[in-house]
Amino acid sequence: MVAQNRGRGCGCCSCLFAFFLLLFALILVGLGFFYFYATNNLDRVAATGPAPLPATRFSRQTYTSARQKVDQFFKDSALRSVTLSNEEVNTLLTESPELRFLRHGVVVALNQSTAEVYCSLPVDLPLMPRRYLNWSFELHPSMRAQELKLDVLRVEREGKPLGAAEIHQYRFVVVPLVERTLWSLNKLQGDRSVRDVRIENGTLVLAR
Repeated sequence: MVAQNRGRGCGCCSCLFAFFLLLFALILVGLGFFYFYATNNLDRVAATGPAPLPATRFSRQTYTSARQKVDQFFKDSALRSVTLSNEEVNTLLTESPELRFLRHGVVVALNQSTAEVYCSLPVDLPLMPRRYLNWSFELHPSMRAQELKLDVLRVEREGKPLGAAEIHQYRFVVVPLVERTLWSLNKLQGDRSVRDVRIENGTLVLAR
């Protein structure tokens, strides 16, 4: 009798195993739904090929100089500001190892007080051909009450302006998320944090 009872196993273990099987199945279903939703929406907002970006010219020497300026600014809290030219901003976007995920897919044109950003970013999803996010937008960066604000003036996809609903979602969902992320990273700098961001005559100025 003792041997027979041991062979049947514990009822609670069977229930626990069934619970994990159900949880695993729900996770698979959820991932499948998310993948289906993502791929369907990706086909709507992404293109099958990259878009041409404005030509940029810079050298390795430009990157080295710009990198030293930025690193020194965030290292030494006594430095009150750093000014970066359009060329320096683009070489930092292209050559910085931290931004390798951009894959040379972003070009910035600094104007008098705004920045025009051109993107052609590859998106790779499993079992799906590569897609590209070909977007361009114009924004005006500023700091208000020590919080970064990105006033988006124009957004285009494949050279065409977005509809009112898409613009609303972009301004009230995407932009605040980017602002909060950048603000959190800036806050971690403590006394070296940036207190002012502005574009002046084709240059980017970061100041404390």
